[in-house]
Amino acid sequence: MHLLKKIALVTILILAVSNVALYSKLSALENRVEQNISEVGSAEERLRIKELVDESLKEKELANKRNASKQKLAKLEIAHSLAKKDAKRLVYGNPEARISLKMYGDIECPFCRKIHRELKKIVDNSQGVINWEYKHFPLSMHNPSAAINAQAIECIAETHDNQKAWIALTQFIEGTQGNGRGIDDIPEFVRSFGLNGSMVSNCLKSDSHKQKINQDYAEGRSLRVTRTPAIQIVDRVTSNTVMTEGYLKAEAILEKVQRLIN
Repeated sequence: MHLLKKIALVTILILAVSNVALYSKLSALENRVEQNISEVGSAEERLRIKELVDESLKEKELANKRNASKQKLAKLEIAHSLAKKDAKRLVYGNPEARISLKMYGDIECPFCRKIHRELKKIVDNSQGVINWEYKHFPLSMHNPSAAINAQAIECIAETHDNQKAWIALTQFIEGTQGNGRGIDDIPEFVRSFGLNGSMVSNCLKSDSHKQKINQDYAEGRSLRVTRTPAIQIVDRVTSNTVMTEGYLKAEAILEKVQRLIN
């Protein structure tokens, strides 16, 4: 029994010595931390260092976004290479092509989104025989978003070029919420694919392109366009034309083209 008491006492002493040693190490570590913190400087200086680090990280993030936007724009320019940079009209493909598909469209229209892909397919494979001219026909039930979208496209055509206007047109049609719900922040949206959002924002504040949009709309009305998409297929050699309304697949459009030229 006496031996057990001795063992217990020794154990207690060992634990006590260990705790003291541990406490000493923790105290020394705490002192070193406090010393290091004090070496950095005052609380204000430490806060400023943190702010500088945060600013640096934000700049890096913005640089990465800008680089991603440039890369996206480069890919889109390749995809829209048939949009001639010197064309005065909003034309995709050869401006002097024999057949012109004059489409009266509303960016907010879901069927315009569907036919957009079909028309691009036609022109891309036509070897310069067919072009596609976009005409603005914002429907009243989709305004004001439809009209604002149309104005933004004309702003981009003016401040950038026809090719980037076509890139923007495709991005708007693919990116809008549709049916009049529009795009929440147009300047920020165009920045996402490498265009100058500030220039577009300033242009949207003016009325400089409303006359062009109204002219397109009046032209569509004179052709008895009532809904979108509507396409006037024009043979520039014979001056023959035919109108279509509603969504059509590429094959159906090409059949109408063939009948027009025969």
